[in-house]
Order: sequence, then C-alpha cells, then structure tokens
Amino acid sequence: MGINGLWDVIGEGEIVHIADYAAQHFQKHRRPLRIAVDEACWRFTNLTPEQVEKIRDGEPAANPAEKTILWRILRLMKLNVQLLFVYDGPSKPWKSGRGGGGLLDKELVKLLHQLLDHLKVPYHRAPGEAEAECAALEQRGVVDAVWADDGDAFMFGCQTLITQHKVDGQRIKDYVRIYRAETILKECDLDRDSLVLFAMLAGGDYDTQGLRGCGPKTAAKASRTEFGIASKARDINRYPQQVMLWRQALDRALKLSGSSVEIPTSFPNQKALGNYLYPNISPPEVLDNLRALRQGWDQKIDQSKLRRLLRERFNIWTKGFINHFAPIYLVRALARATPEQRNENLQYAVQLKRTRKAKDGAEAPTPSEVKITFSPLPAMEINLSQKPPEEDCDLPGWKGKDGISYGPLQKIEAEILRCFLDHGLPEGGVAPPPEPAKRKRKSSIGEGEAEQANKSIPKGTQDESVSANTSQSQGTPEKRGRPRKSASDESKAKQSRKSSGKGKEADPTPEMPPTPPRPVFKLPRSRFPTQSTPPAPPPVAEPAVLDLADSSSPEASESGAMSQGAVLAPNTDVEPFSPAMARREGFVPGESIPVKDLRELRAASRSLSHHQQQQQQRQHPSEREDVSRKSQPSSTSAPATQSGRATSRPSEAHEVIDLT
Repeated sequence: MGINGLWDVIGEGEIVHIADYAAQHFQKHRRPLRIAVDEACWRFTNLTPEQVEKIRDGEPAANPAEKTILWRILRLMKLNVQLLFVYDGPSKPWKSGRGGGGLLDKELVKLLHQLLDHLKVPYHRAPGEAEAECAALEQRGVVDAVWADDGDAFMFGCQTLITQHKVDGQRIKDYVRIYRAETILKECDLDRDSLVLFAMLAGGDYDTQGLRGCGPKTAAKASRTEFGIASKARDINRYPQQVMLWRQALDRALKLSGSSVEIPTSFPNQKALGNYLYPNISPPEVLDNLRALRQGWDQKIDQSKLRRLLRERFNIWTKGFINHFAPIYLVRALARATPEQRNENLQYAVQLKRTRKAKDGAEAPTPSEVKITFSPLPAMEINLSQKPPEEDCDLPGWKGKDGISYGPLQKIEAEILRCFLDHGLPEGGVAPPPEPAKRKRKSSIGEGEAEQANKSIPKGTQDESVSANTSQSQGTPEKRGRPRKSASDESKAKQSRKSSGKGKEADPTPEMPPTPPRPVFKLPRSRFPTQSTPPAPPPVAEPAVLDLADSSSPEASESGAMSQGAVLAPNTDVEPFSPAMARREGFVPGESIPVKDLRELRAASRSLSHHQQQQQQRQHPSEREDVSRKSQPSSTSAPATQSGRATSRPSEAHEVIDLT
C-alpha cells in the first residue's frame, strides 16, 4: 500500500528509458549499474493470480510468474545491470489490516531461487522489512538504487528509487520512473523525517488511519522542514514526556497550514513511529560483507546446467538460449575490456545492422541502443555442433522466414548500448551495415525472348541493335510496369480469387475459351491539314462554276451527302474559310448533311449561278473566253461554297459548286 497520497505530492518523477539510464551510469562511473530489488514487488505485481491460473489451464506445467521475472532479468543483464534481490525477513513488522511477519513460503520461491542460482544473480534475506534493507544497502554504497513499488523506502533513507512506469494501470515496457530524495527536498521541502511525519498524518502501512481529518495536502504542508516538527519526532520516541510539547507545536503548524484538525491524546502511535524511524536492518559489517556477494558480482555461469533448467522448466531450447545469453556475454566482454583486451573482442565480428525509419505511431529504438549482428561462437562454452536428441531444427518452428533450417553457428541479431561498442572495441572494430540488395525488375515474356534472341546475334550486330534501341528510347521513353496478362491468365486469376475464400468451397467453373479480340474501326483520314503542319496559302485563281443540280452529277448522291473535300463559297467577294473555321462551322469531311440543310444549299446555289450568268452576259466576248479557260476544273480537289460560309484547302484553284 505504501503512504497514502505520496505520489500526488512528490509528482511523477523522471520518466526515462532503462537503457538510457544504464548508459548514463556507465559513462559516468565506468562500471555496471547495481540495483537492490524488493523481491515481493516483482513476484506479486507482474501477474495476477487470475492470469496465472488462466495460463496454467492451457499448460499445467507452466511457471508464468518465474518466467516473467526471467525475462526482466535477461533484459537488464543485456544492459550490463547487476541485480541483488532482497527478501522480507522473520522480524518484519505486522502491517495494519494484513498479515505480517517474514514467513517465507519456501516452496513458493523454490523455483525462483533455483533460477537465480543458475543465473548467478545474488539474493539476500533481510532481518525485517526488505525495503528498509535495500535502503540501507544503498546508504552503504553496495548498490546504486532501489527498485520498489511504493515510497516506503524514502522513510528508511533511500536516495534513488526506481518504479515501473504505468499508464492506466498497464506497464510500459522498458520505461521507469526515477525519484530522487534531493529533488523531493528541493521541490517539496520534505526530507526523510518529513516523510515519516507525512506517513503518520496521512496514513501508511503501519498506521493506515493516521490523523483523522488530515489529508495528504495538509500533511505535506505541516511536514515541511521549515516548521521543524518532523525532526523533533525522534525525540518524543525516545522521551515520551515531551509528547505534550510536540503535540502543541504540531497544532500550531496545522493551523498555519489552514487546517483546524483536533489532535487526540493518542496521537502519534508510538509503535508505528518507531517502526518508521528505526527499522530492523542488518548491521553495517553484515551489509558490507554480504554472503551472496563474497564471490563478487561477476560469477561464472555453468551454461550446461542453465541450458538444461531452461529447457525443462521454461521450454527454452537451444535457439532461445543462444539468442538471449550470447548478447549478455558479448556485453560483459565489451564493458569489462581493458585497452589491451579490445583487439580480442574482434572475434565476435560485430557489424551494424541496417534499420528502417520507424513508422508513425511505432516505437523507435532509443538513441543509446544500436542493432548489431555478431557471431555467438566465442560466447558459447557448449558444443553447438551437437544437437540434443530432444531438439529437431528441421521442424517448421525452427525455420526462418526464408524456409532455411536454423543453424546454431550462424550470426544472430541483438540490441546493445552504443557506449559498450566504443569502450570494448578498437577504432574501426565495428563493421558498417551491409548495402541494401537491389531489387530486380520483373521482365515480361517478350523481353525474355528478346534476350534469348540477342544471344544468337553476332556481337557487332547486337551492338548496333542496342545503340538503335537506345536512341529510340531517348526519344520516347518506355512506360514501366507489369506486363499485360492474356485473357486466359485473367480468367485463371479470377477463378483462383473466387476459390480463396475462407471456410467456403468454390464451385467448379467450366473453362471458357478466350474471347476473340474486338474489331477495330478506323475513321477516314482527314484531308484537312493538321495543326502541326500548317497549310500553305492557296494560289489566287478565278473560281469556276460547277452545276450540281443535275441528279446525274457524281458529286450529289441520293442520300444528300456532301462529297468529301468539297468546300462551299457563296461568291467571289467572300474570303474562303480556313480548315479550323470549317470545323467550327460544322463541316466535317465524310459527314452526312441533313435534307433540310441540303435544300437550303441548293437554293443558295441556284441564286448564285443565276447571278454569275448575268455577269458573264454583261462582259465582253473576249473576257468570257478568258473566264471559261480559267474556270476549267483542275486535277486536284476544289473547295465547295455555301451562302454565308466558306472554307479553303491547299489546291491550285477554287471551285464553286452549284447544288441547284
């Protein structure tokens, strides 16, 4: 439970990634980060009893609580963090509302102790409260921080407290909260004695009720060091006759804090106050020479025994054993290397691994860590060439994504701190990441046939064809993409997609013959010049008159269609239309003309023919002969005219067609 409302008073602490915290400590002290762990907070807060029962329903022999602790230990060992587990002892005070004492169920922790023994992780049993023992170990300099779930360690003199970072009750992987006593004193004006008084007023493990009517905010104001009430609480524990004077001073501090709470004569609880101020811990000579640390922090691991234990009790086989423990040995070799031993670490063949940019919302690796690949052979003391009889590397679960069976001698991937690479390897000892493999573009069937044909062509001819293709591709670049599928391939693909539904059997469909290609109809080629090639200006000539009123004229058909290329003009005074104007006015080569429009054109042609005949009669006979010579039709097509509309085309002379 801890102290009521403590986290609301001291804040959220410093939220950091555990890898960053370990890297900062190594760079500052050049030694591993050492943490004293309250074993109860790891054993009882990782999984609930309901979760354990649910896991064992599916696998009765599973050990989920111990396996969860194993994963946390391995993660910290890869960061070169050294742990010391501390258990509650027999003299632990009874907590209010709960069973107390240090009664340890040996059967409950038997497997965990066996796992710690094989991992060579030290553990120690405290005489009383485990959190008080952890705080004492930190004060003696045996460890650097305390890992616990509540703030009771601050009342026992803890200076740096690590807790698991949680959001809405869910643990955030690899993130922790760091609380420092110096920060609490600077921001909240609360020291160790102030936190003891805070627990007595707001309520704690040994006295859950506290002072009736006093909340966490009022308790925090009254416990500040500026009033001096907290430091005097040690005197009343030794000299009970001074309790009356201390209670009067506390009453004045509460009134200055804006509270009118009445202090009963039974306050404070002397027994609870004594447990807070003077916890039962090991003497200094025992703390400085713990039995678990007499052989040092780094003890040699028997890989054969550990491999057997992990296989039998936690279902971890050779592949998992190498992937988890080879990085630990690599980190130890790098972090403990002297300048003379750096060249020896080149046998690991460390190479950086190319990483992709993290997508939006994805968790990116911390700056302190780097992904590498290395050879695990120097780290393993077991014979990896011999497979245990109970393991089969050819099973599907052992194969990689490429379908290749697992090989114990191949390189593995890992994430380690960048500072270890800088410390344990000589300059240039880390190989750069490999270049990305270039993807080959899938070639179509025609390209494959062309390659086979090019092989049979002589070299000289082949070079000429290549140069010709190159010049052609520079003018019109070829569109890249997948080759077009034939009709039979498309039908097969549709049939396979229909038959791929989950839980449904596709009906057999008969194979249909490929549909014949559709006929392509080409429009008649236009006789008008295109925009890219502007027409040449037509020569000036005297238009001739062509009478189309006769039904036998080849230019006039029964359907009323205009001859292709005929251009109409009402008289010589009207300028001929350009091709663009002809299109805008509705004259399209090869297009039919309605009967109504044809009648209007014939009427206009009659009036035009009559007008021109009158002009010819008025002219001199010699002039009429000249006009008749010029009006002879040319071999090329002539323009057609219409009243009010005209168009032109490149020809030697213009024709005036009479549609009457």
